[in-house]
Amino acid sequence: MKKVPAVSVGLQIGTQPPLSALRAFLLGARVMRLDSVMVIDHFQNIFPTAIWDRELTWLAAQRSTPHEFFDYQVLLGHLASRVGSLRVGVGVTEPIRRHPLVIAQAGLRRC
Repeated sequence: MKKVPAVSVGLQIGTQPPLSALRAFLLGARVMRLDSVMVIDHFQNIFPTAIWDRELTWLAAQRSTPHEFFDYQVLLGHLASRVGSLRVGVGVTEPIRRHPLVIAQAGLRRC
């Protein structure tokens, strides 16, 4: 009988503050025994600052701007000591703001 390959299941988390929420998502992923956690590389939200108010979303009461993001490379470094056996990575990034070599260096695993 042919062996069926395992399916990996992961979680993509945002990179917006607060850091405590991101840690909670990470803990949830570990409790659910997921295989991976991916973050995104964004520096600007889709909502313009001009319309960012409580009429648009309740989040405007929590954040003064929609464009507040953690740097994904620094965030992954912070989360690395908390992931246990989870694999971590970036789900979306681009080689325009970051040189491809810098992206590759960020992905190196050091033991």
